[in-house]
Amino acid sequence: MNIQYLGFEQILECRTYSFRVVETLKQDREYQLSVETRSLAASKFKFQDIPDLCFSMLKRDLAIETEDQIVPLRRRVSEADLKHYIEDHYPSKQKRS
Repeated sequence: MNIQYLGFEQILECRTYSFRVVETLKQDREYQLSVETRSLAASKFKFQDIPDLCFSMLKRDLAIETEDQIVPLRRRVSEADLKHYIEDHYPSKQKRS
């Protein structure tokens, strides 16, 4: 499986990131993951991290996809997704005693 980043589009208060998934013996699929700019500001999420977050979410979802549970072509990135990414990639520094 090959996941290709196609870019993003900014529409009003939302950014939509597009990806193409190419698999052997399957038709190519295009996915769009959208995130509200208001959520980014509220969580102080870095814009440069959004493609990585979307790629990681799509890759994880495709890894557990089954014939009965197909990954939707459109998905909204939640505030919980943003928070989880920040916790994983920017752990808080513990104060020394």
